[in-house]
Amino acid sequence: MTTTGSQTPRKPLTPADNLDNRRGHQRRSSRSRGMLIHEGLGYPVSLVDISLKGFGILSKTQPIMPGEMVTLELSGEYGANAFSCFVVYCKEQMDGFLIGLSVYSPIPI
Repeated sequence: MTTTGSQTPRKPLTPADNLDNRRGHQRRSSRSRGMLIHEGLGYPVSLVDISLKGFGILSKTQPIMPGEMVTLELSGEYGANAFSCFVVYCKEQMDGFLIGLSVYSPIPI
């Protein structure tokens, strides 16, 4: 065990702990909808969360392999935006596929 500045015992982090806490930026929940463009085809998606560097989306149609490049198109009260992203993870859920996207760059529309 290690101690903090107040001498409170703290359990050392394990590799499993690091997997759960590897996010570099705080995430905010979202209920927006968008379009995921992959290999020239568009798929409707729901935005689950957003951070400074990426998005969590839910796709009900098909999985997309980690490392693939995609475009995420979002529109809202302030207009439309498109983001070039790469897929970080894709996990099958009961209601579709939870996909983590890291923003490569915004695309002017």
